[in-house]
Amino acid sequence: MATVKDIAAAVGVSVATVSNVLNDRPNVGRVNRQKVLRVAKQLGYRPNRAAQAMRTGRTRAIGLVLPDLTNPFFPELAQAVENTARSLGLVVCLIDSQGRVDGEADGFALLMQHAVDGIIWCPVGPRLPAPLKTLARPVVLIDRPRPGFAVVHSNYVMGGRLLAKHALRMGHTRVGLLSGPQNLESARQRRDAFVNAFPRSVEIAWEVK
Repeated sequence: MATVKDIAAAVGVSVATVSNVLNDRPNVGRVNRQKVLRVAKQLGYRPNRAAQAMRTGRTRAIGLVLPDLTNPFFPELAQAVENTARSLGLVVCLIDSQGRVDGEADGFALLMQHAVDGIIWCPVGPRLPAPLKTLARPVVLIDRPRPGFAVVHSNYVMGGRLLAKHALRMGHTRVGLLSGPQNLESARQRRDAFVNAFPRSVEIAWEVK
C-alpha cells in the first residue's frame, strides 16, 4: 500500500507538503496540490483514518440515528446521507433506535464511544436522550423539530394543501384520511392543512390517526 513518503518521492515534494494536501490544508499551491492528488490516486493511496484521528482529533465519521428502518422512508434517507457523506470522505455510523427512547440513548452512547464528529438524528419522541445532554458535538435533526437544534424538514403545511388541491381537482367529494400519529408535528401540520383546505361541500368520511 502506498504511503505519504511514496507520494512525496514520486511528486518531488516534501512529506509535509503531501500531508498538507491530503489533510486539505490551504498552504499549498494549486499546481503542487493537483500533482499530489493525481499521484495519490495513481498509487492507490488510502489514508490511515486512525492515525489521522490521533493527529487532528477528528474521526471523519458521523452518526445517523433513525427511528425505524422497516419504514421505507428511512432506508432511502439513509442511502442519500451515506452517498453524500462518502463523496465528502466521511463514514456514516447508522443506528436504528427501533422506535424506542432507550434505543436512542444506547445509540448516542455508542456514537460517543466512537467519537463521531457530528450526528444527524430523527427523534422518536419529545424527550432528549440522556447522553445527548452532554454531547459536545453538532447535532442536526431531520423532519421532527426540537427547540435548540438545527433542523431540516419539509413544508408540511404546503404538502397538506397540495394533497387537498389534488383531491378537489379529481372531483372527490368524500375522502378518507390516513393522517398518522398526531404526536408528530409533521403529521399534525399536514393533517390540519389538508382538512382546512377543503370547502364545506367535501366530506371526510373516515380518518385513521
